[in-house]
Amino acid sequence: LIYEVLDADEPEIAQKKLSLDALFQKAVGLFATRKLQDAELQFTNLLESNPEDRAAQCFLKRCRRTIQTG
Repeated sequence: LIYEVLDADEPEIAQKKLSLDALFQKAVGLFATRKLQDAELQFTNLLESNPEDRAAQCFLKRCRRTIQTG
């Protein structure tokens, strides 16, 4: 599980993150099991719904960097 402090976010951004949490946790699980292309797709989809999600942005960058370096 990944925990994120939402108090610093605007209420509408925090609400989006909460509504998309199941998808975020699934994407993190894919990342953790090294299913990087699937994780990349999930994080990309999350960011289409909530582009301000910095945690998803960070994981997406990690996916891409890891895929590139093999």
